[in-house]
Amino acid sequence: MKNESYAIREAQEILYLLSRTDPSLPVVYPDGIYGKETKVAVRAFQRHAGLDPSGAVDLKTWNALFRAAKEAQTVPLPLKVYPACTGGGFVGIGEKSDF
Repeated sequence: MKNESYAIREAQEILYLLSRTDPSLPVVYPDGIYGKETKVAVRAFQRHAGLDPSGAVDLKTWNALFRAAKEAQTVPLPLKVYPACTGGGFVGIGEKSDF
């Protein structure tokens, strides 16, 4: 489902941002697919945040992700770009810059 894919990508973007500011968290690349790498990253974040490391992004995990992202906002979300870009506003393989 499109909304689920967007929510997964949003969680992955936050996890990616956090991995850039905290090297103890594994890197997950936003692709909208909740695979093994995403589950590992979610579990690591949950342990780091003092949550039950279930690997599922429940309400407590969402809230902790957004709080952590807000605190780490010294680095902008790396993949968000202008909404007019192809692919729903995300940079992807094969994209080219106008510069």
